[in-house]
Amino acid sequence: LDSVDLDGAVFVDAQRGDDGAGGSIGAPLRSLHEAVRRGGGPRRTVVLRGGTHRLREPLLLGREHSGLTIRAHPGERPVVSGGLRVEAAWKPYDVRPGGWEVLAGTTVVADGAADGEAVRDLGLAADAETCRRVCDADASCQAFTWRADARCWGRLDGHWPASPMGGHVSGRRAAAKNVYVANLAGQVADVPGLQLDGRRATRARYPNLPHGIEASPGYDNMIPGGSAQWTPPRFDRFGPVRHHTDSTPAHMRNTSADGWFQEYMIGTGGLCSVYDPPVSYWCSESP
Repeated sequence: LDSVDLDGAVFVDAQRGDDGAGGSIGAPLRSLHEAVRRGGGPRRTVVLRGGTHRLREPLLLGREHSGLTIRAHPGERPVVSGGLRVEAAWKPYDVRPGGWEVLAGTTVVADGAADGEAVRDLGLAADAETCRRVCDADASCQAFTWRADARCWGRLDGHWPASPMGGHVSGRRAAAKNVYVANLAGQVADVPGLQLDGRRATRARYPNLPHGIEASPGYDNMIPGGSAQWTPPRFDRFGPVRHHTDSTPAHMRNTSADGWFQEYMIGTGGLCSVYDPPVSYWCSESP
């Protein structure tokens, strides 16, 4: 833009403007909505000054706006955002280093069958702690069960089919936790999306709930597997996915059938590396 191009344009300054002003460079409007309503003035041009122009509601452009130009002021960098800035005082909720979660009176190898793929026989161990250390030394061992007769098994498949059984002790690797919370009461009624310092954040929630790019379109909008030719996914393209499942009993959802998305879960990396950051519910252990 040069000075000639600015003649007759409507100016918008989100910080210092006033929607009751004339819209000139010296008396700019405050909102993009008002500038568009005025049609950009005789020049049919809206000039945005630097800063963030927040849209409290959708900006609707119809045929009557044909020929309207919305552009930046020379040398400035305006940003148009549909987001709302909130003041969040983050507090630690569940922050802890990784380790082992060990439960007495529990087995994850109910039948004791060791096939070398899902379950491995780790031999004899004098106590549960010895069994845990044997499992810990094996990178493929994700969980263990020790029995009072000194038998020790390790689970290799990452599953945790825990069931109560006397004389047994079971444990699993516990991932490090880094969960923080903030109270936004009085600022917003809902948070369908969140960005922290310009980067997409993912809320803790159960899978298959509305909102976000991970939401399911519903079964009526899906193409049956046999009705199309599919390109196989390249599972090796980004490396393996890491599963994060919160199995804390107090966090279990009791409003759905057993086994149906009752835990907070999420996945990082893997095919979800197409997201930025590489996080999605659809990369979780049981999406």
